Amino acid sequence: MGDIWQSFIDGFIDYGMSAFDPLGIWKYPLVLIAVIGFIYAYTQSAIVTVVGIVITFALYGATTNIFVDVPDMTLFLYIVTLMGLTLLFTVLLIKRRS
Repeated sequence: MGDIWQSFIDGFIDYGMSAFDPLGIWKYPLVLIAVIGFIYAYTQSAIVTVVGIVITFALYGATTNIFVDVPDMTLFLYIVTLMGLTLLFTVLLIKRRS
């Protein structure tokens, strides 16, 4: 029983992600974009989404090369992050003056 369970656990992630193999290099970035989209849909907050993007890039951008092959998506996430941080600083300055 232990060998069957161990072989199931060892290949579980690969088996689950094998459905997305036709996507090629877009497989993992699209999954992470879906997670970021779910964060925005659930919280309806741009700032929380920006934090989610920053955490995603901190976890996966520094340790793996998931986003290296997909520069268009990386550029889009950079733009969203910069817009969110700009919005945050603008709101902070407006509230501070009033």
